Amino acid sequence: MPTTNLGASNLVVPGAYVNVQNPQQGVAPYVNTTVNAFVGTANYGPVGVPVVIGSAAQIFAAFGDDTIGASTFNSTNYNFSLVQEMLMSLVEDGNMIGVRATNGADTAATIVLPDAVPATVLTLTFQSTGSLPNGPGAGTAAPGDNVAGARIDLVSGTSSVSPVLRVTIFPPRNARPEVFNNIIGYSSPGGAYSATVFKANALAAINGTAPNSIASQWVVASAGSSSAIPVLATVASASGGADGSSTVSPAELLGSADTLTGMNALAGTPFFQLVICGLDDNFVSVPTISSFVAAQNAALGFTTVPKGTTDAAAFTDRLTVGAVDTNMVCCKDFIYVFDTVQGYNRYVSPMGKAAGIIGGLPAYQSPINQPYNTTGASASSVEGTEQSILGPRSQDALAALTTNGICSITNQMPLNNGAFGFFNDVTMAGSGNPNNYIPVIRMTAFLSQALQQIGGPFVGQNQSIQPNDPTRAAIKAAFDNFLDGLIPNGGQPQIDEFNTTCDLTNNTPSSIAQGICNVQVLVRYLGVIRILYITLQGGTGVTVSQTPPQL
Repeated sequence: MPTTNLGASNLVVPGAYVNVQNPQQGVAPYVNTTVNAFVGTANYGPVGVPVVIGSAAQIFAAFGDDTIGASTFNSTNYNFSLVQEMLMSLVEDGNMIGVRATNGADTAATIVLPDAVPATVLTLTFQSTGSLPNGPGAGTAAPGDNVAGARIDLVSGTSSVSPVLRVTIFPPRNARPEVFNNIIGYSSPGGAYSATVFKANALAAINGTAPNSIASQWVVASAGSSSAIPVLATVASASGGADGSSTVSPAELLGSADTLTGMNALAGTPFFQLVICGLDDNFVSVPTISSFVAAQNAALGFTTVPKGTTDAAAFTDRLTVGAVDTNMVCCKDFIYVFDTVQGYNRYVSPMGKAAGIIGGLPAYQSPINQPYNTTGASASSVEGTEQSILGPRSQDALAALTTNGICSITNQMPLNNGAFGFFNDVTMAGSGNPNNYIPVIRMTAFLSQALQQIGGPFVGQNQSIQPNDPTRAAIKAAFDNFLDGLIPNGGQPQIDEFNTTCDLTNNTPSSIAQGICNVQVLVRYLGVIRILYITLQGGTGVTVSQTPPQL
């Protein structure tokens, strides 16, 4: 049967007709608005490498524990802890990317397996730098201790005749030991111990170059100068690892775009919110973070002020630097939490908790009264803040925070039940403009990424100057289809209304000839109730009317 471009009402001859249409865009955009990125110091892990994290176990495996600077209760160095900030975010939002930064003085720990002299038989160098593997000293570690070590044991033969040996590596944090068995230490059956043969076979096994071997996930082995049998059945512990975390500068945390270090290591990753751990430089770095977030088409960056900073001082610093960026959130007041690793309470930066609460919400939702409105619970682990210990802020003080673009995790949320969470949702731009609020910024970033994904496949296609151009029609249909899905029948709407235009009213023959296709997308977002204004008349003489009040 024939194909036709005519509508059905224009056809006369009976028959089956096929109207071949340009297919609608099939790309379903995927924008994950929950991904929080963290940059900070750690006592283990790769430096300047983004690592995807989804659980506490993955945090510890990638970046060690949170003992950075924890020797003093309020150590400034501790506030830079990548692990601590990620743990604070974890319960409310477990989708994270971590990047470790150092001051360049970080070194890898080593385990030296000696002979009796002692001369070095094998050196095991950890693949990442940091102090996490460091033990109390050679010979004092034992399997099960929370330190790293290694041991050589005799499997068969004797130490002098036909020795077959086993190397066991005990990783830090009681991770599963790595066992490298049946390492031949002689050159011919019945022969004497050969240091050359043993070291060659041990390196091949541990480094994964021997047939059917799997390389160690923790260390790289190298041979020492010893020609004697190694000390057997004695654990040698790791030493020499350094974190490179003391006096880390803002420049080292922000890193370089040329070398992709620090914050800049996140370029091209799908983060949506960004926390630079411990960066409390009185907002000096805010413009740099804001520019990076915008360049990556992400939503928000987070900052804070040092513990003990008054509200008035924070307001002054914000205006002095000009830190009034719409894509930055300043969360003030250090939070008082129980440190599960150290086993006692301490104050920590509020940024990780703030990013977790916001990142765990849909983009259209305000963090006001959160996480309680969603979870029915207070912000996890938060037992107080530096402000709540002193007493509540006045209404005027709360208003001043909002006017000056500062958020706070507090037990003074509007729901007024003592739970800790957000009482406002303003960005550092302040409250003077309705577009300066967190859900507006997040929704714009979400839509920007989604529309870019939908529109990308149309690049390279042809368009004409005809009013019924099928390419422009397909573009509009693709955008409309996506936006329609944000207003589901009977479901939770994510937007209020929209309109798209992609036709000859915004595409001229001249622009078409230049290779340009213009699409106008207008989207009205949902309004957030920030002020619930109630008028009340009460008394024994009040006349109750059923007539609705006039606005």
